[in-house]
Amino acid sequence: MIKEPENYKLTRLDTLPTENQAASSRVAPRVEKWLNGGFWLAFGCCCLIIALKVLSRFGVASVWDDSFMFGRYAGNFLNSGKLAWNPGGPATYGLTSNLFLVIVIPLRFLLGDRPGLMGVLSSLVGGAALLVLLPYLLLSFGRHQVVTKAVILLVFIAFASELNHFEVHISSGMDTTFALTYLTGYIFIWKSHQKTNSRAKIALLGVMGGLAFEVRPDLMLYTLLIPLAVLIFAATTTIRRTTLAILGITLAVLSGVLVLNTVYFHSTLPLPFYAKSLRIYGDSFQTAYSDTARSELFDFLGAYWFLFALIAVGIVFNLKTRWQKVSGLEVGLGLATTLFLLYYLMWAIPIMGFVQRFYYPTLPALVWLAARSAGSSVDKIAPLLKRWSRNITRRQQLTSAAVGLGEVVVILFCGVAAFTYVPTNLNAAIEAHTLGHFKVAENYKTLWYPDIWYRLDQFSALPDDLVMAATEVGYPVAMNPHKTLIDLAGLNETAFAHQQFSSDLLFSKYQPDLIYMPHPDYKVMLADLTHNQYFQQHYEYFAPGQIKATIGVAIRRDSKYYQQMKTIIETP
Repeated sequence: MIKEPENYKLTRLDTLPTENQAASSRVAPRVEKWLNGGFWLAFGCCCLIIALKVLSRFGVASVWDDSFMFGRYAGNFLNSGKLAWNPGGPATYGLTSNLFLVIVIPLRFLLGDRPGLMGVLSSLVGGAALLVLLPYLLLSFGRHQVVTKAVILLVFIAFASELNHFEVHISSGMDTTFALTYLTGYIFIWKSHQKTNSRAKIALLGVMGGLAFEVRPDLMLYTLLIPLAVLIFAATTTIRRTTLAILGITLAVLSGVLVLNTVYFHSTLPLPFYAKSLRIYGDSFQTAYSDTARSELFDFLGAYWFLFALIAVGIVFNLKTRWQKVSGLEVGLGLATTLFLLYYLMWAIPIMGFVQRFYYPTLPALVWLAARSAGSSVDKIAPLLKRWSRNITRRQQLTSAAVGLGEVVVILFCGVAAFTYVPTNLNAAIEAHTLGHFKVAENYKTLWYPDIWYRLDQFSALPDDLVMAATEVGYPVAMNPHKTLIDLAGLNETAFAHQQFSSDLLFSKYQPDLIYMPHPDYKVMLADLTHNQYFQQHYEYFAPGQIKATIGVAIRRDSKYYQQMKTIIETP
């Protein structure tokens, strides 16, 4: 029997390069290089617009007053080694995101007591990390580079758009961007683990899964449902075994976190959970926020409608065949995102829920699902395109032209933005003297805050042994870092969070010198205070109408600072 030479290959006629394919092979590298350069140019333009928008908000005026709570905890930790709300007070579980302090505490150490600058920089760190990590995730594990890049540009156009105030979250001082980056990193590690399995990645996923509770307890929806879904749809024994290990480590770390919280804080869950989820403020407070969650969700859907549309199209295209090759990661992401959105729509009270803050943590999952859905949709459409045009060169030319046109549109959009609304925002910030200004006390006087906290700057000048109480605590703690401040809303007061507010408990334990009365939305709390016998006997109450402010003020008659406080209030 005659053997064929080892280098002999059977060549089929239908595999020989045609004229079209030969031309395509000569043109494709040059076109691909041009399109890739166009993508990075468009991407860079979007990043420039985002940076300019953030720059226009680079000042304390952009910092949300609730973010000052992070700075207070960081300062007390550096001074006493304890995560406490009040100086020298007990450990307090008042922050939904304790892990965010990993960023805030070093900034507090480096900057000192500068809550305005610290607030902007803390959320800016998370925002900058997200803008790098999110496209890196998609480019590293996307199914189709062209489709992936298109989704990236759509997302970054949304970030840069005037209709979408993503820059608000980058400069708010809140933990929103930190949570977004954390979830993006978690998804990245999952994909890396699926590509090349290792013990280090298994351990990292488990630890990140359990610590997600300290980033935001609601992120546990993702870190529990993803491994569960992967376990259910696992194709091999190896995948089941490694996923079980990840889930086991996640549950072990979570259990340790809950035990530590219970022992250290005397509260297993963060205090805001009791306030926002157990409805301890009464029906009237619930009614006041009844429409907020729905309107915020509609705004979020409007801002990122294209992500939901791509996901829906992908589901429709793959209805018949999807369950044959379902991805546990995608199922887990989809289910967790759905439950996350429903929880904030139907249950949690959206206090400080501005600019869709409570819905934003789902964004990395939505972006990933949209990119995957777009890729699978292209797989379904490709055969139709082949039948429509059998000329390979023509088909590639049309695809290249479409991609190139999209990149040109993005660049033009950024050009228009650079010469229209970005300069307007920057000029407005300069004229308002907010750009680069970080003094909290000055910002308090120049904005609308005196309508909330009547003459807070003058009360803040009193000695640090003055005890204050309020439901709105942002600017009071920023301007009084060394004073004791009682959080009547229970967000930073364990007894009020666990047992509901009680004026009897307030006066038996604290007897504050100065009370900024509860906001009018807290009708039950306000009635409890004003009808309390001790309050009526020992406090002088100045109603909102008397001082022309949103909330009233009460001062204790037997306080050693009574006369000074009364002078502050009554001086024209």
